[in-house]
Amino acid sequence: MKCILCGSDMQQGGIITQGVSAMWVPETEFQKKGIRKLIYEKGKKIGHADIILNQTKIPNAYFCPKCNKIIGIFDVGF
Repeated sequence: MKCILCGSDMQQGGIITQGVSAMWVPETEFQKKGIRKLIYEKGKKIGHADIILNQTKIPNAYFCPKCNKIIGIFDVGF
């Protein structure tokens, strides 16, 4: 895949979170402050959680070594 920012070749990979699941939220939810951060609404879960390993694996993440950025194409609702 080509980087949408600089056009360089990107490295295909994935993201692994440990101890928490990953979720996309709208900007208004993302910017919450203080105690309001305890509850997020309108989120979309991404990745596949493995309760035994305490990990969430999220495929289709691409890394651009030139920009030092990760771009993802994620399925929601596993």
